[in-house]
Amino acid sequence: MSGDSAQQPLLEDLDDSADGAGPKVDSKDINWATELIDLLKLAAPACLQLCAQQGLVVASQALVGHIGPDALAAASIGITWFNLIFYILLGVTSALDTLGAQAYGANDRTAVVVWGWCSAIVLGGLSAVMALAMWISPLVAVHFFRQPHHIAEMVGTYCRYMIPSLWPFVWAITIMKVMQAQNVMWFPALATAFVCVANVGITWGLIVLYGFQGAAAATSVSRTLLFLIVAAYALIVGTSRLDERGVVEDGAVSEESSPLKGAHHGRLATVEEEESMFKLAWTAAQPRLLWRFLQLGMPGAIMMSADASSFDVTTALAGMLSTVAVDAHTIMLTLCVFVFISFPFGVATASTIRVGNLLGAGQAQLARASGILCIGTGTLFLSLAGVAIYALRWRIGSWFVEDAEVQAAVASIAPIAALYQFPDGILGTAGGVLRGMGRQSAIMIFNLAGFWGTGVPCGYIFTFKLHRGIVGLWWGIFTGVCVTATLCVIALCMTDWDAEVKRAKQWAAEEAQEAEALNAAVDSAVAGTTPAGGDGPACLPRPSSAVSLHRASITPNMPMGRSPLQRPSFFSHTNAAHGLSYPSSLLHGSSGSLTHGGLLTARVRGSRDSLVHGSRDSLV
Repeated sequence: MSGDSAQQPLLEDLDDSADGAGPKVDSKDINWATELIDLLKLAAPACLQLCAQQGLVVASQALVGHIGPDALAAASIGITWFNLIFYILLGVTSALDTLGAQAYGANDRTAVVVWGWCSAIVLGGLSAVMALAMWISPLVAVHFFRQPHHIAEMVGTYCRYMIPSLWPFVWAITIMKVMQAQNVMWFPALATAFVCVANVGITWGLIVLYGFQGAAAATSVSRTLLFLIVAAYALIVGTSRLDERGVVEDGAVSEESSPLKGAHHGRLATVEEEESMFKLAWTAAQPRLLWRFLQLGMPGAIMMSADASSFDVTTALAGMLSTVAVDAHTIMLTLCVFVFISFPFGVATASTIRVGNLLGAGQAQLARASGILCIGTGTLFLSLAGVAIYALRWRIGSWFVEDAEVQAAVASIAPIAALYQFPDGILGTAGGVLRGMGRQSAIMIFNLAGFWGTGVPCGYIFTFKLHRGIVGLWWGIFTGVCVTATLCVIALCMTDWDAEVKRAKQWAAEEAQEAEALNAAVDSAVAGTTPAGGDGPACLPRPSSAVSLHRASITPNMPMGRSPLQRPSFFSHTNAAHGLSYPSSLLHGSSGSLTHGGLLTARVRGSRDSLVHGSRDSLV
């Protein structure tokens, strides 16, 4: 990212006003074109990284599918089982989104590294448990997905070949989150895009050499490659080209214009020589810090796991029909997720940040306008995608598999998938706007009512009671999305935007005190002392406090929260499912607007952000 683009504020400086929120912009004075450009700038790195991440899944399934229908079914079920378990680990990383960005906003570089080590240690331990779950995948395939034994054995092969890459993958996500917490946004996106391209060649080559086993091994190789790239960047770039402050530029904002003294935007933090990486790793291994990390991360893990199952359960239902049904269902679901991830999801993530910050800055009408643009652009994109899916319905199946029966099954559900795009566009983007307002609780309720209360039961009835097969399953999915999207739109139509600004101010002061407590805990751990005000973890915010990550939606994982209005700290906005987080300072670049009304940062709590879409955006 060029220096010019990094220094251009996305939220213009606002003059001081009596309430510290700056002059309000009236609806008739809004420059809609400028606001759209600002929103798209913020979405760009998200779109690239998320598209590349999902591209790994699409490429792998497309190449495996040409081995045969059984191979595609086994790989699809293996990926589904992996996602169901991995979202637990991904939910735990929501703690790093909060703690890392918070420490960076306070210019505590040591704390940034310590919390990163905490994440690596915790995830490393949990990965051992996940490895055991992957090892018993043949039993899961038989008893949960109702697959015949020969496919269950293939599922076991696929999952077991993924086990060696569990640790590199979770550590890669940790490193990328640490980078993103410090506004280093583009490198993780570019690294993921590079691995996505390399994965095509790796998968093709290993399939030629080793067949189905090679396809499974390719996933591990690609994940390990991602870890090596981001680790090398963090170690090599993070210890070279140091300026007098001990940071490295990566599209950095000029120090003079930094809204928070000492907060170096877009640069990797380093530590003093005497505070070696190994010493800080030992510090991070202290039980009280690991316990604090788990306290913040486990609520998100629980909710994310529950949320992820809302779409993955449909794969289990398809498995009760036939191998052809599983293949057709996973092909269409993978395609729909890729289309959603490639643009609308990134825009929704950006809208979460943009709307939240505008509310915190006292700009109710600008926040409303940004929400409208987000929903409009995302829905238009998916509507056009729906037209393309319908027009190409007889060709889509051939991209993934050569079996004529599977291709016909894909064509039979393509018209429903095409209709599905319109409400899905509304749902995904409206969810991003609601998260920017801190309405995670509402999103969770809407998701439960739409997907679990309507979609899954309808899908079961249409599929098995009315004997509509895979077509009935997709009508159930469509019904659930329509209900959830309608509820989100009703909530937005009933929103009092001026009242949302007041809520932002009311909640802002709470996190100032909590941020100080968290950073003090790390400082005391490094120094080997007990912070003033409490013993050990007791001085930290309780899980029920504003900093906690009790989940409120089926969001990818965006912890909800608000940064102080007059004393900003840089909390992050996350797409946890993809290792993507956005520090709130990204919204305004070098703008001084942080000192004028502050920010409402919409940290997404809890789970993955399929924006109420569970595990649709499957990880590789």
